[in-house]
This record gives sequence, C-alpha cells and structure tokens, in this order.
Amino acid sequence: MKKLISLVLSLVLIFALAAPALAAEVDNIPIILIRGDGAEIYSTEDGKSTKVWPIEFGDDEDKDSKIKESVINITSALLIDAVALGDWDKYYKTFGEEIAPLFDGVRMDTNGNPRNNTGIHPNNIWANTYNATRNYIRSDGSYSVYSYTYNYDWRLDPYDVIDDLHEYIKGVLKATGKKQVALAGHCLGGSFVLAYLEKYADEGLVKRVFFNATVGNGTDLLTDVYCGDIQIDPVAIERFGAEYLDFDSESFGGLFDIGPFINEIIYTSFDLLYKVGVFDAVGVPVSKFYAKIYEGLVPELTIATYSTMPGYWTIILPERFEEAVNFVFGPEGSEKRTEYAGLVEKLYNYYNKVSSRKEEILDHCEELGIDFGATAKYGMQMMPFVASQSELADELVDLEHASFGATVAKDVFSTLDEAYIAAQTAKGLNPYISPDKQVDASTSRFKDQIWFIKNLSHYDFAIDFDIMQQFCSFSNYEVTSDSRYPQYMILLPDTAPLDEDGNPDYSEAQIVPMTEENCHETIWQEVPEDSKEEEADLGSKLMALFRWLTTIFTFLLSLFK
Repeated sequence: MKKLISLVLSLVLIFALAAPALAAEVDNIPIILIRGDGAEIYSTEDGKSTKVWPIEFGDDEDKDSKIKESVINITSALLIDAVALGDWDKYYKTFGEEIAPLFDGVRMDTNGNPRNNTGIHPNNIWANTYNATRNYIRSDGSYSVYSYTYNYDWRLDPYDVIDDLHEYIKGVLKATGKKQVALAGHCLGGSFVLAYLEKYADEGLVKRVFFNATVGNGTDLLTDVYCGDIQIDPVAIERFGAEYLDFDSESFGGLFDIGPFINEIIYTSFDLLYKVGVFDAVGVPVSKFYAKIYEGLVPELTIATYSTMPGYWTIILPERFEEAVNFVFGPEGSEKRTEYAGLVEKLYNYYNKVSSRKEEILDHCEELGIDFGATAKYGMQMMPFVASQSELADELVDLEHASFGATVAKDVFSTLDEAYIAAQTAKGLNPYISPDKQVDASTSRFKDQIWFIKNLSHYDFAIDFDIMQQFCSFSNYEVTSDSRYPQYMILLPDTAPLDEDGNPDYSEAQIVPMTEENCHETIWQEVPEDSKEEEADLGSKLMALFRWLTTIFTFLLSLFK
C-alpha cells in the first residue's frame, strides 16, 4: 500500500512540476540571427579592401574639399539656375551630379547589382563559412542568439541572398546535429526572412521565427519618401530637435565648422518659413517654391542614394508599391524607367512573390507548424519630414506595421478612443490594451506572442534581444510565460546614465513592466500646437529674416575657411 501511495504521489508531483513546463518548454535549437542594414561595405578593387560605407567625414582632405565644393555648387544652382532663372531641371541635374559621387561606392547599378566590386568585407564572408561548421552549444545546452549571425550584403535583392542563407542553415544543422533552426530577423533582416520562408519553408528546416522591430512588414517612412509625400512640420521639427540635435565642432568629422550653430540654422529657417506664410496652420508647405523642390528633387535624391538598392524596396508598403516605382523611375516607357528596367524587374519579383503575399506566406508557415513572435518599439515620432511623421513609432518603423496589425493611437501624445476601449473591454479583450492606452495588441497577428517596449529607439538594443533569445529557445513561449517579460514594458528615461558628452545613454536605462503609474514617462517633449504664431506682424517677419540671414552668412563663411 505504501508503495502504491508513493507511486501515486510521485506521479502527482511529476505532473504538477510538468504543468508549467508545458506552457513554455525548453527546446534548444540553433538561432540564426539576420540583422538589418548597416554592415560596412567595402570595395575590393586593386586587390585590397577599401571601406566605402558608411561615409566618413574628415579623414581625407581631397574628399573633404570635393564635398565642400559640392555644397557650394548645389547652393549656387538653387539660387541662380532655379530661383533666379527658373531652370529647375538644371538644378535637379546639378543636385544629382553632386550628390551621386558621395554614394558612388555603395550605390548599385541600373540592374540592382553591386558596382565596383563592392560588398561586405571578405572576413565576414569567411566567418559565415567557418561558423556554419561549428557547434556553439553552451554548457546549459542552449544557443546564443549571437553565435550564428549570418553576414550578408543588405543592399541586395533578398532572392540574391537566400540561396546562400539556405546553405548556411544546412551547414549549421549538420554541425550541431539538430533538425531545425530558429530564424531571428532584426529590422531589414525581416524582409530576408520572409523571402527565405517563401522559397524554403516547405523543406521543414525552420521551427520558429522572431521579428524584432522589423521593417519586413513595411513602414510608412520610406514609403512616403519614395512616393514623394514629403511634409515639413515646424512643431515636429522642434520636438525632434529638442531631443536629437546636439552638434558640436566635431560633427561631420569637423568637415564644416558649423557644429556650434547648426541647430540655429534649422530653427531660424523654419521660423522664417512659418512667419512669411510658407507653412499653413498645420505645418503643410503651401508655396510653389516648395512644390518645385520636392517634385524633382526627391526622385533625383533617391536615385543618387538609396533607391538603386533592392533591399530597401522590400520596405515599401505593397498598396503603394506601384505609386513609388512610378514616382522614382517614372511611368512605363519613360527614359529613366527604361534605363532602370533591370532593377525595376527585380523589384517587381519581390513584390509579386513576397510583399503582396505576406499574409498568405505566414498562413502557410503556421500550417507547417512554424511558431512566430515579435517585438515592437514605440513612444516616438518618425523623422520629421514625411507625411506620416506624427505616427506612433520607434523613429524608423511605425508601430502599426512593426506589430503586424495592432491597433495604435494616432500619434505620440494621444490615446485610443474611449469608446473603442470600452467596446474591447466588453469583449473581454482589455488585458491586451496597454496601460498607457495607446496600443491594443488583440488585433495583432501575433497577439499572444508580441511584446511592446515604450521609449526604446529602433537604434538601441536591450531587453528586445533578451526576449528574442527566450522565444527562440522555448516552445509555446508567450507573453504570459515569464513575469520578467510581460506584453508591455517601458524604458524609464530618468534612469539613463550620462555618456562622456553628458547626454543620456538610453541603451543603458532601466526597462521595467509598464504600469498605470509609470506609463506616461517619455523621452519626447510635447510642443504645444499653438507655439507658433499663425499671423506674424511685419516686425516679427523682419526679425526672423534678420536672424536667418545672420545664421546663413556665418554658415557660408565656414565653407570657405
């Protein structure tokens, strides 16, 4: 009888201990991390590796001299050719000719392929080959999210990358003896993950996928730029500047001695434009001068810089893809469209296979048993020069798309409608609503596997990578699996240590569960909408003009030092 009782008690104990584990069970598999853009690009011409990206200022006197000359030529073309003579086409051409050489090493050709033997450093390519033969299992049987970081040229069309990624994954599986991996796509890496799943998901090598602050689901920011939706809002500029514009004499490598007053250039320029009526009451530019600049300048700027890179086109929202192609390259049959026909064909290939079929791809992957999770950051506006600038975002990615469909407040300082919250509460969905009432996760595709972090910039990494590690290392991992990582968390700005320049280092600040008590902590300063005078008198206009002329004169003097 005692043995029977002991056996029963043992079984009860075993099942009692096993119950929590069934919710999130340890399942250590190799994690393949696919980062976003930003990897250094090198040219390997002449048998040596020369870095061409990122562009560095102040390290080459000849290059610095050419940059100064370009600034002068662009300014002259604007004032003389465009404004004085009305020859805007000549200004657009001059602008493109002067900007393009700065990006000459990193731009792609008209077919979307690398130019001048450029790509990631040969050592990074070698690292892929080496790491794919190693078993980096840790003493506790887990794999670090960093151990198998896949290096790739982020400029490329994903379909020029994923075959190599597939071989890398097969190498890692052979080295570790495992049957499946977890894919972790950060930022632009999410686009490459989606392309990989479109082509290779049926082979069964992927068990889990995690998207961290991904642009793989599109973002309004770059879509607005590529569609020409440029909008300047003085209030957004002031809010952005209060947090980020802090230049000194070493800014831009000391190339221009304008650091101490660059903020003044920005503020006096927009103050003047507002007071003389270039902006209407909501900050929308209304002058023909502005329209002339952006209609021809934006396509020229994108061609000279980023729009020849297929990787960035994966970010464009599918519903506006054709609009963006027509704006940047012109309509079918146009001279520019014909010149870039090879690149456009590549862009349509990704659009037709992935961008326009994301939901279908994700549905199929879930049918195959692949688990998905994500983190999204918010609490910030986007860059203050696009139509979507006020949307809730992490500076780069708007929250609606980063979260795969969560319902979000319209901007940084607003909340969800009270009637909406009441309706969701009546449905029993209030646990999905953030304490600050800015987010409803219940409408996200991954409502139980998505984490939100307020006040953490897209460019800072902290607890989001910890969550990525956990999700990729456990099966059935959800927002309720670990009390350390609830669905909503917040970075506390006041806990950020100061860096050597005396500025807050938010990447080192405390991130804690969001509560009703701390949810209103914010990095951004709210600027009252009525902080600008709608109707300035003549004296105010003249004073604004005087301040602007003084600042610009100082700037021009610095160019000739």
